[in-house]
Amino acid sequence: MITSVLPLSRFLSIIACLGALPLLTGPRIGAQEQPAARPKAVQEGKGHSFVCTDYSAGKVFIVNPDGKVEWNTRLDIAMICGRCPTAIFCSTRVTV
Repeated sequence: MITSVLPLSRFLSIIACLGALPLLTGPRIGAQEQPAARPKAVQEGKGHSFVCTDYSAGKVFIVNPDGKVEWNTRLDIAMICGRCPTAIFCSTRVTV
């Protein structure tokens, strides 16, 4: 049967490292807590209008640059919509 014995110097090194761990990972003495950074705006500058759908409610919306709904209509099967300069297109799914 082979047994291994941990040398005393290695054992003391491990104990010293474990003892120093709270000093190394704890708060720094004299360190001041920095105020939290303000989150950046999701959108900066001038917005744009867009078309979107709510397929669970069965509606299509046109939203203006200020985020207000300009127009909406009911379209039960609209899945994906887009806007061209002259028209709005909607893609629907067909179940066979």
